[in-house]
Amino acid sequence: MLLFFLLLTEHNQPEVLDAGKLYIILTHICTFFIFLAGATCYKITGSFDFPEAGSINAATADGFVLFLLVMIGFGIKAGIIPLHVWLPSAHANAPSNVSAIMSGLMIKMGVYGIIRFLSFFYNIPMYWGVLIFIAGIVSALTGVIYAIAQHDLKKLLAYHSIENIGIILMGIGLGLAGISMNNTAIVVLGFAGALLHVFNHATFKSLLFMGAGVIIKYSGTKKMDNMGGLAKKLPVTFYTFLIASISISGLPPFNGFISEFFIYIGMFNILSYHEVDALNFFQLMGIPALALVGGLAAACFIKVNGTVFMGQSANEKYLKEQTFQETNLLKFTLGIPAVICILIGIIPFIMKIPLENAIFAITEININLADFFPFKEITFFILLFYLIFALAWFIFHNVYMKKATYVDETWGCGYSVTNQKFSYTATSFAATITELFRFILKMEIKKDNITEIFPKKSYFMTHIEDLFLNGIYKPSMNFLDEHIDFIRKLQAGNINAYILYKLVAIILFIIYGIYLIW
Repeated sequence: MLLFFLLLTEHNQPEVLDAGKLYIILTHICTFFIFLAGATCYKITGSFDFPEAGSINAATADGFVLFLLVMIGFGIKAGIIPLHVWLPSAHANAPSNVSAIMSGLMIKMGVYGIIRFLSFFYNIPMYWGVLIFIAGIVSALTGVIYAIAQHDLKKLLAYHSIENIGIILMGIGLGLAGISMNNTAIVVLGFAGALLHVFNHATFKSLLFMGAGVIIKYSGTKKMDNMGGLAKKLPVTFYTFLIASISISGLPPFNGFISEFFIYIGMFNILSYHEVDALNFFQLMGIPALALVGGLAAACFIKVNGTVFMGQSANEKYLKEQTFQETNLLKFTLGIPAVICILIGIIPFIMKIPLENAIFAITEININLADFFPFKEITFFILLFYLIFALAWFIFHNVYMKKATYVDETWGCGYSVTNQKFSYTATSFAATITELFRFILKMEIKKDNITEIFPKKSYFMTHIEDLFLNGIYKPSMNFLDEHIDFIRKLQAGNINAYILYKLVAIILFIIYGIYLIW
């Protein structure tokens, strides 16, 4: 509830109120399913205490119902597609520091709930792992595709949260598949990748949202098409945002690569186990899907860094009037998660013991993670990468730059000085990719019908609607709004009526309790 009020900080804006309404509705639905999961757990065990690990038979009907309720309830909180509809608007319209908390911490509680409840089961069927793995692929691919198409910087980052939740689910599904086939290596690599990616995502996504807050504060807009040229004006923000961008794309030498590499190794390990037909799915779909997600994420953040930090600014008049500067406290705040991204990328061994303890808590498997993951080799190659990069940087600045000569162009198509209008915008940069995925993206295009040879003024605008929100949720809510209007009569505004409702509920619970005792 606290996050709901923080989300409504700028409640004078209509889009913030809409985001708050959607958030509170989905939060209540989420809580309802979690309560049902708790009641089902009570039915199975006879207690509201958390059961011991591996104490509930997953092959029973009650076990499947509990699994389904957990995936829906905690899936809403985590932002799994198609249960994600609250997340983009909430993260985009909350203050940036609140968005960092929501993405870095709150949605991870959904992942925690899923993993915690899954640890209660034994005799887990293979299709559970496959279902979660499919949900991960769908969330990761759909999230990154919608992210590429966004013009709003914070909404773009919000959809990337959905993408990374999908990657975490792929690791969880892989771990469950390993449990089903009694393969320790796949169990360890799947859960280690998922758990490490939970921590890594909390780190680089918090950094991205804090960086976005600085960018929005400085440029006065959330629209990337109206940004540009901020690298020299916000150097610390630029470099830390760049580190987080490389991390979230799953590229070396930063932490996002390490957690995704765990999952890659786990999927490649399956190649040697052909006796289970269901495993072919992990081979044929999982590896290319995760690679495609990484490639699209890299393209998306090339768009973000290129249009936000490079080129020329479209808001020069505003920038001349404002006095915002990077303070030492701001630099320190952005630097902490950036250092963590670098440190885990260079020395992933520092996460070995925490991951071993977490895996033991989930699976009761006592392992040495170094037997399954090449910590030393990764560190060696990452340090070699840094050495080569530093050497290339030194040669470029001290050898090439001193000998380089610059020649001005003699002809510039009639323009002696360029401006922001000649630069690629975020929309134009992503146009080719979004066109490939028009079958997923519901794109609305608004433009002038130009009839003049030299039009004085024209516009072209695109808008991407969330297929699930506008195609499923809103029509369903409108239908309910029209057909259950009579329930509103119960909300009479009379406190005596509300006390009566509670009294009736208490009596019914007492009767039900007596029935259970007899």
